Amino acid sequence: ELSIVGYTFTDLRGRMAEFEKQVQSVHGLPPEEAAEKLVNTWVSAMAPRLKLERTIARAFVRVGSLSSLTEYDGVMLAAMERYLRTLEGKIRPVDPALAAFIVCNALRSAVLLSMVQKPERLQSPALASELVLLVTRYLKA
Repeated sequence: ELSIVGYTFTDLRGRMAEFEKQVQSVHGLPPEEAAEKLVNTWVSAMAPRLKLERTIARAFVRVGSLSSLTEYDGVMLAAMERYLRTLEGKIRPVDPALAAFIVCNALRSAVLLSMVQKPERLQSPALASELVLLVTRYLKA
């Protein structure tokens, strides 16, 4: 198994399982509360391991396995799509697959670019607050 700075694709699969667990944990919560919990969990998880995360991100760009990242994307998008389907009638009418793609990639882009370009943003509650607004206003009925 390929290892990048001690980080293996088994670790990535563990992250997939953790993401699915996090999404399942918000089932039944009001959409705004669920968005806040998911975004805060995701942003706060990056901050303590920022140095490792930055190294991993750079290494994946250079030598990472696209199939592993695509697998992670598939798991993340499927979990979010399943969750969004449970919100029918509580959010605006939207294609759950497309909405999952937009939400997940908007969040990931903001977090990853913060991690690489302005890591101090991950320490500030403002980033998570703004991302929660982005998601909830996009999905608001």
